[in-house]
Amino acid sequence: MSFNGYENLNPELREAIESSKYILDLEDDFDGEGSPKYSKETWERAVEFVLHYERELREKGKNIEIPRICPGFNGAIDLYWKAENKEILAKIPVSPDKEIAYYGDDFGENKIKGTTKLSEYDSNLLAWLEKV
Repeated sequence: MSFNGYENLNPELREAIESSKYILDLEDDFDGEGSPKYSKETWERAVEFVLHYERELREKGKNIEIPRICPGFNGAIDLYWKAENKEILAKIPVSPDKEIAYYGDDFGENKIKGTTKLSEYDSNLLAWLEKV
């Protein structure tokens, strides 16, 4: 794997990414629900999404929280950040042509929901990731 800036990552984030590779070993119907095998391309887009926001936050002098990188529904990959006061879920779709959907909740009155492209920064999502 050769992601831009990967060697300079926080060791905990690098470990979370490395340990998520198990997703690629899951076979068709691994859950007994007919789920398809996960593609390397979808996993790589999930990692690139995390690194995309990690770079932006690092440039602002902030660190990104360590997400859980998990198998999602129908071959998608979920990225989940949870803190004491907030959670964010981003779903990386199988198709690179589809936008990434996200949802955030601060367990109070504030919620965000939207879609974004891998190649763009979503300022609302970035603001939430700064505070997770």
